[in-house]
Amino acid sequence: MVRYAESDNWQEVLKMAGENKQPTTTMLFLKNIALMNQGGLLDSSFKLGNDAAPISNPDSLHVSLLNIASPLVYYNYGMMNEAIRLNFEMAIQTGFSPFYLKMLSRCALAKGDHELEERYTTLLHHHPFYGNWQPTPVTAKVNELQLCFPDELSGIENSDSYIVSSISLWYESDSKVASEQALFYSMISRDPHRFWPSLRKYLQTHEGELFPVHAQEAYIHFMDKNPEEKRLMIPVEQDIYDHYKRFSETLARLVKPGKTIGMVAEEMRKDWGNTYWYYFYFGRQ
Repeated sequence: MVRYAESDNWQEVLKMAGENKQPTTTMLFLKNIALMNQGGLLDSSFKLGNDAAPISNPDSLHVSLLNIASPLVYYNYGMMNEAIRLNFEMAIQTGFSPFYLKMLSRCALAKGDHELEERYTTLLHHHPFYGNWQPTPVTAKVNELQLCFPDELSGIENSDSYIVSSISLWYESDSKVASEQALFYSMISRDPHRFWPSLRKYLQTHEGELFPVHAQEAYIHFMDKNPEEKRLMIPVEQDIYDHYKRFSETLARLVKPGKTIGMVAEEMRKDWGNTYWYYFYFGRQ
């Protein structure tokens, strides 16, 4: 999946995401970046799942996001300084592999430093199989995201939680791409204090567009459990609202002494496993 993602082959990334039933955290990030580029993030992401396979499972090979694709994730979210710093840190530890040289070349191109881009590309040409490699053109979304926030090096540990927390704070940006990402990652973080300002900004930047399914699900949930004092009233589809009522009634009926959360989750997976509500209650914290 990383190989497809580093060449912006998002269709193949989504194909692999649909086929994999136990995704790693890395796969989830790349799947959501693919949906950002292909469209449908807030209509499809939770249908494909956003719960990573548990790392304590002895039958699964856990390799951290940091060790695989964190520079690639930072790049696609326009966080070039973070991507460059991490590329150098990892390359110093493990060697300047083709992956790191490709990422450094792409970051230089995105920042408009063509001299540096050529230097990294030339180094890569000395590796077998990469004699004719050239960086993929910078997408409009990457360029737009670069302008949405001050890309300052934080020194904070690079991890999935750090990325989620950072992007969920983009709700002050007037960019359509950034407002979508801020809303999505506020939903991933389950944080009503970030969800409400993110939703308001999203509605401003997407005025006149359809209200995405998963955004409706999150709106219904937070209106029920964590409403604002000054409520934001938005029409939702009746079918989605009725589905939420059945979810809440079933959850209340199944939760009882002696029953684990895993048992409840398994019983509810068939009817609600593709919803935001299922992720909110049963996704790994």
